[in-house]
Amino acid sequence: MGVAAVAAALAVAAGGAACATSATGAIAAGGPRIALSAAQQPGGSATVDVGGLPAADLAALGAAALTAEQWRALLRVTVAGGAAEAAARPAVVGDYAVAGGVLRFTPRYPFDPGRSYRVVFAPGRLPAAAAE
Repeated sequence: MGVAAVAAALAVAAGGAACATSATGAIAAGGPRIALSAAQQPGGSATVDVGGLPAADLAALGAAALTAEQWRALLRVTVAGGAAEAAARPAVVGDYAVAGGVLRFTPRYPFDPGRSYRVVFAPGRLPAAAAE
């Protein structure tokens, strides 16, 4: 898998979610897909799911003991804004897990309806990808 990042803009609506995804660089067809899960989780929040990852990468990620900083470097969720200031925005606080065949981010506090978020996934930071 290439080391290019996948970025998505997520807009949270009162009754659902919208997602627009764009890839930066060359990512193989059928590669990572970022989606906002409309299904409510036990905390009352939607989740950001990254699907389309190889089972070996998910297994290595599930077994890895990543720090909070390493998780944010792999999958970063911020409130959307101008591209020039995106790097300066703090990441949304939440939990990361491998569940249901996806990499899942669950925000500590529910996403705000009507607000847009920016999600960047860096597959080159996957434990299996880094070991190659």
